[in-house]
Amino acid sequence: MQRIAAALFMVLANRYDWQLFLEITGEGGSGKSVFTHIATMLAGAHNTASGNMAALDSARGRAQFVGKSMITLPDQPKYSGEGTGIKAITGGDAVEIDPKHEHQYTAVLRAVVVATNNTPMIFTERAGGVSRRRVIFQFNRRVSEEDKDPELAEKISAEIPVVVRRLLANFANPEKARALLLEQRNSEEALEVKQKTDPLYAFCAHLERLADCAGMMVGNRNPPHYPRIYLYHAYLAFLEANGFDKPLTLNKFAEGMESAMREFNHEYRKERKNRGMVTNVELSESAEDWLPQAHPLAEKKE
Repeated sequence: MQRIAAALFMVLANRYDWQLFLEITGEGGSGKSVFTHIATMLAGAHNTASGNMAALDSARGRAQFVGKSMITLPDQPKYSGEGTGIKAITGGDAVEIDPKHEHQYTAVLRAVVVATNNTPMIFTERAGGVSRRRVIFQFNRRVSEEDKDPELAEKISAEIPVVVRRLLANFANPEKARALLLEQRNSEEALEVKQKTDPLYAFCAHLERLADCAGMMVGNRNPPHYPRIYLYHAYLAFLEANGFDKPLTLNKFAEGMESAMREFNHEYRKERKNRGMVTNVELSESAEDWLPQAHPLAEKKE
C-alpha cells in the first residue's frame, strides 16, 4: 500500500524528473480505473491528457500532451514495440511535436505517465532504457459484483483533500516516495509480470548465477544445437518447447541477457577461454522440464 501511495505522490507532486512511468496491469474489475481516477483528481483534470502508446511514439500524437502534468494511457491495448516515445518523454528528452495547422517544433513534456492495461506491455528494446523507468503494479484481485460501490467515484472525490494532506505528510521527504517506487520497479511482483510476457525473462528464470565465467559457452545459430552446452542453443530450445517464435538474434540476445540478468540481481559476463566464449551462468534443474533429451556429446564442463 505504501508503494501505491508513493505512486500517487509522484502524480500529485508532478515528479516527472524521477524519470519513471507507472504501468498498472491486471484483469478487468481489479481497480485500475479507480487508481487512474484518483491520479487524475490529484493532478487535476485540466492538467491531464489521455492517449495511447501509438500517440507517444508519433510527433502528431504527442501534440495533445503539451502543457499537461499527467499523461494517462487507459485501457491500453496489447502493445509490443521499442517504446521509443515513452522512453524519451520519461527520460526528459526533447521530442518532436507536430500540431495540426502549426509548424513542427521540439519540446520537453514534463508529465508523469500512467498506463493501465489487462495485458502487460512487451518492450523489444533490450538496452535497459525502458526497464529502468518502468514501475509495474499488478492488480490481480478482482472485485466481486456484490462488493462494487457505484458511488465510489463520488465518495473518493469528497475525500481528495484528506488524501492530499496524507500524501504530503507521509512523503514530507519526497525521496522516501522515490525509494519506494524503485523498490517496486525491482520487486518480485514486477519480475513475475515480465516473465509472463517476455520469453527472455522467462528463460533467465531457469539459470543459475555463477561468480566466475565457468558456466555455459555462448554458442551461435549454427547447427547442430547442443542446448546443454551452449547458452544460445538453450534459449532456442526454450522458445521451441514453449511455443514462442521470432528468437532474438545472437547480438540482441547478448544485449538482452545483460539487461534481463541485471533484474535478477546478477551481472551477466562472458570471457574468452580455450574452449570458447564462456559465461557466468548455467542451467538450473528446472530447465529439465523443457530441455530435449541429453545429447551423447553433452559432457561435463571442464
